[in-house]
Amino acid sequence: MFKLRKIITGLILSLALFPIQLKAVDFTWTEGHYDLPLPGYPGINILNIYNDVTVTILDNGGSFVNQFNMYDDSSLTMFKGNSIGTLNLYENSTASLFGGNIYYLWVDSTSTGLVKLYAQDVFFMPSSGPTDPGSVMGYWISNNQPFHIGFTGDSLQGEITRSFIQIVPEPATLVLVALGCLAIFRRRK
Repeated sequence: MFKLRKIITGLILSLALFPIQLKAVDFTWTEGHYDLPLPGYPGINILNIYNDVTVTILDNGGSFVNQFNMYDDSSLTMFKGNSIGTLNLYENSTASLFGGNIYYLWVDSTSTGLVKLYAQDVFFMPSSGPTDPGSVMGYWISNNQPFHIGFTGDSLQGEITRSFIQIVPEPATLVLVALGCLAIFRRRK
C-alpha cells in the first residue's frame, strides 16, 4: 500500500512539475474575445492569435499554454495561477501581465508591440555571453509572488526583447510621487 501511494504521488508530482508533457491541442483565433482556461482544455500546445483578438487568462484559472504567439493588434491579459511556456510577440501585439508563470519571452525585432509587467522590485539580468539572452525578475504587484522570465535567442535578441518591456508601478507609488511633486510645487510658492 505504501509503495503504491509513493508511485501515485510521484506521478502527480511529475505532472505538476512538467506540464509541457501533457497532451494538448492547438488553436488559431482570428477574431473575438476568449477567456482561458477553456472548458475541457486545461492545456494548449500552440495558441496563435491574430487581428484584434483579445485573450484573458483568468485569475487562478490553472491553464497552461506551451507556446503563445501574438500577431497584428492582438492583446493578452494574464493573471496569477496560470502558465505560459514561451510568449512570442509580433507586430503590434500587447501583453499585460499581472501574475502567473511565463518561462520564456521573445519579441520580434520589427515589432511595435509592448509587454507591460505590473510588478515591483524588477531587475534585468544582463546577458552573460553571446549565447545567453538574459532575463527579468521581480515581484508581481497582484500577489507579491516572485517571478523570473527568461529571454529566448542570443544576447542581441535578449536586448531587443528587453527594450519592449514596460514596468507599470503600483497605484500607491504613483499617488506618493504625485503628492511629493505637489508638496514641492506648493513649497516654492
